[in-house]
Amino acid sequence: MSPLPSVRAQLTIAIVLLVLIPSSGTLAQATLWEVYNDAAGRAFSAGRLAEAERMALRALNAAEKLGAQDRRVVLGLCSLGSIQTAEGRYDEAETSFNQALAISKKTLGPAHPIVAKCLRGFARLCRARGRYDEAGELYERALTILEQALGSDPPDVAAILSEMGELYYAQAKYVEAEALYKKSLTIHERFVGPDNPDAVSARNGLAAVYCVQGRYADAEPILQQSLKIAVARYGENHPIVASIVSNLAECRLVTSDYGAAELLYKRSLAIREAVFGAMHPEVALGVKNLATVYWDQQDYAAAAPLYERALVIREKALGANHPDVADSLNSLALLYHTLNRPADAEQYYRRALAIRERTLGANHPDVAVSLNNLALLYHSQRRYAEAEPYYKRSLAIWENTTHDPGSESCIAQVIENYAPLLKLLKRDAEAEPLLQKAREIRSKNKL
Repeated sequence: MSPLPSVRAQLTIAIVLLVLIPSSGTLAQATLWEVYNDAAGRAFSAGRLAEAERMALRALNAAEKLGAQDRRVVLGLCSLGSIQTAEGRYDEAETSFNQALAISKKTLGPAHPIVAKCLRGFARLCRARGRYDEAGELYERALTILEQALGSDPPDVAAILSEMGELYYAQAKYVEAEALYKKSLTIHERFVGPDNPDAVSARNGLAAVYCVQGRYADAEPILQQSLKIAVARYGENHPIVASIVSNLAECRLVTSDYGAAELLYKRSLAIREAVFGAMHPEVALGVKNLATVYWDQQDYAAAAPLYERALVIREKALGANHPDVADSLNSLALLYHTLNRPADAEQYYRRALAIRERTLGANHPDVAVSLNNLALLYHSQRRYAEAEPYYKRSLAIWENTTHDPGSESCIAQVIENYAPLLKLLKRDAEAEPLLQKAREIRSKNKL
């Protein structure tokens, strides 16, 4: 029987913050909007989300004084929605994006490039919530608007293609993701050069696709090229460098080259600490990645304090109800379960489940992960009556998720956890068809 890690992709969400030449209202009020808008962008980039929100709200207030239908109101609402997405306040973010789109359709029309930016931000939110089909539709709408307004090749089009690649990657649709990353990279290299941050990001994504497919010989040169470009342009201590080094570490980790993975993850973490300080969410991600090296080697004594540190950082930086906090809780629960500390494991699994249901919705894949893991815990304690409903809920969520290789693998795993329980309960007639289904899934997807 196997637990499941979190499946939610940890993707950086870019904020939509643009300064436009004032078109209405007083110059002083427009300038005030620019000041607050710029301050929100700087705070967001530095990971100071609470400050970013305060500045974005002030910018929005200044924009509204220029007129309720001013385009800067639309941009302000999109910026606010992006910040709220990063904070895990998804319901509020959705309200902000819907308000922005409602105003923009009235004042700018449905095919304005600013509408495309709002749709793109909304798509990121849907991706974070696991609403992948909806995210794909929003990206397609944004892409159509930009291609009609700007042509098929500008960098803004390439940026959407890259984010669509991330969406397909999250669904284990690696062939589609590879094609989108390649197209995005070609456009970026033609228009802005190979060392542009968006080009580096697309190259990083392409390498991640190769890595997860086991194409390490293809991934490594791309990452090394990206690293060389990034260091030359930004220096050693830059977040982009940290991201590339982390991906290099992942390639080494999946090939069980633990020594190299550890050194690379430590290098990435050191950069993040130097750039962001000790209590930033990016640092928490670096700490968690390093912990994974020790977890994979069953060095639980080394992994535990790192997982605990990541949780402390995330709770302080993001608040107690953020999905990333649930991710850390799930990691610690897995550790406690492995160390035969069932009371601690149950507490952390339950906290993770509550956060995920509240922030992601009852049918999100990460909710299915938590349900499966709680069921396994109860199963191992012979609490069969408590375990079975969690298995059934987890399986139902996965079966209603878009059927890609990633979700089908999870269906097979949950079945292989649940079927032994049914056999223990002398319900072989129910267990055998499920096991046959799992075998067919693994055969079809070569899992």
